[in-house]
Amino acid sequence: MYSIKDGYFGSGKTPCRICLLKTDDFSTTYHEKPELLRTEDWNNIFTQKLKNYSPCKTRYVDLCHDVMLGVIPFGMCVIIHKLIKRIKCIDLYGINKALRKINFKNLNLPPQITKIPSDKKNIRWLSFTASQSYNFLLMFPVIMAYLEEDKLVKNINKGEEIHNQIVDCMAELYLLRKIVKILFSHDIGSDDIKTLDMMIGKHLRFMSTETGRLVYKQHLLTHYPNSIIQLGPLTSVSTLRFESGHQPHKLNSLTGKNRVNEPLSIAKKDAYRECKLYASNYNFEKHGRYVPQRNDNVFLMTSTTECKNLPSRSKKIYKDSDYGKGIRLFHVVDFKNNLIEAIEYDLKFEIEGMLFVKLNILGEKKSFPL
Repeated sequence: MYSIKDGYFGSGKTPCRICLLKTDDFSTTYHEKPELLRTEDWNNIFTQKLKNYSPCKTRYVDLCHDVMLGVIPFGMCVIIHKLIKRIKCIDLYGINKALRKINFKNLNLPPQITKIPSDKKNIRWLSFTASQSYNFLLMFPVIMAYLEEDKLVKNINKGEEIHNQIVDCMAELYLLRKIVKILFSHDIGSDDIKTLDMMIGKHLRFMSTETGRLVYKQHLLTHYPNSIIQLGPLTSVSTLRFESGHQPHKLNSLTGKNRVNEPLSIAKKDAYRECKLYASNYNFEKHGRYVPQRNDNVFLMTSTTECKNLPSRSKKIYKDSDYGKGIRLFHVVDFKNNLIEAIEYDLKFEIEGMLFVKLNILGEKKSFPL
């Protein structure tokens, strides 16, 4: 569960979801600043009034999404870019050859790296899955050893400066591995948290020096030590993400009658039952669980491109309202006329009881009844 606020996604000039630091200030901040943490007084946070739950006191962290799909592939791209473009001791041909030749005992590694940007300002994430990112991070020293043995490492004996630069890159690689090891540990002590905070500061300082900036997911590392203090080991924290709008899932759900929109099914089952969201002003069953009924209204948010293909019968259920950029409100869970509105890709809630939302994007003329 997480709060929904203005500019939730960390793109552009929007602040962090945990603190008020702007994107332009990420590159100069390597540790969490308590004075910038969000508080209950900020009116851009709207959430259900849940018993014993506060979006400011209970942080939203997503270890896989932030680290596996952000910090690791971006950090590896920076290290490889320095080795290839600046030190010029290896090349993509050698790395891809090592990935093909070395037996990694069925580890899920990327088949090849297609391109490394020539300019450090254009460095972005490597297109890896979570498991590929983690395995590539672990096995990169083996790849470097293979390249040296196969005499594909160049300039290694051409001066102490080049040698030191290679050592710095490998030291940063091992530092990143230590950070990941602590974050994914099941037992984390107070000394580990202090060590983690120190290593994260070193890692972010290195990345900021090399690229001149820090991306949003890298900045989130600064909040992880205190998140562990608050929540315990993050491997025990569950995060519910609604991603039924992602392109692969849309294709799977819209290309045939037998296809199932799996994220939508998970959203209905988990969000309505397993999350156990309680409504304080309504008399539900003994366990406080709400199971959607066929006659209940639902809230539907669509993007600009899908608005043209929405079924016309949706407008008969609730008068549609256009809030700009193609975002329309068609179906509403009506609990005593609570105010709900959609602006761009963010939701705002002002609600007395509990709101149940069905997030879905329709790409063809059919509905998904509850």
